[in-house]
Amino acid sequence: MRYDIDESMRLIQFRSREIIYRKKRRSIYGLAALAAAVFIAFVVTIYSFTGFGQVHGGNSAYGAYMLSDEAGGYIVIGVICFVLAVVLTLICVKYADKAKKKGLRKDGENDNLDNPQA
Repeated sequence: MRYDIDESMRLIQFRSREIIYRKKRRSIYGLAALAAAVFIAFVVTIYSFTGFGQVHGGNSAYGAYMLSDEAGGYIVIGVICFVLAVVLTLICVKYADKAKKKGLRKDGENDNLDNPQA
């Protein structure tokens, strides 16, 4: 089978788009798994610090509970979650800027992962 230059260039470009598509998909799946693991870790941490499921006596509202001395675990976990979300956002923005500078992504490029041929 003979290939001409145009056909071989088309095949090379198609394969490179397919490789980039697979890398994007793999990174998305990895981030989703990491997010699920972090969520489970935080739920376990909150459960262990707060004793979730234990019945506390008294007729108080939940907001009043947050003002008590026993609310430290909730506050610490909330602050840690916020800081991690900010750091993750900054890392994603830095990655997008780096990809744009390398020329892997243009400003008007569509990030449609469903169609690698686009």
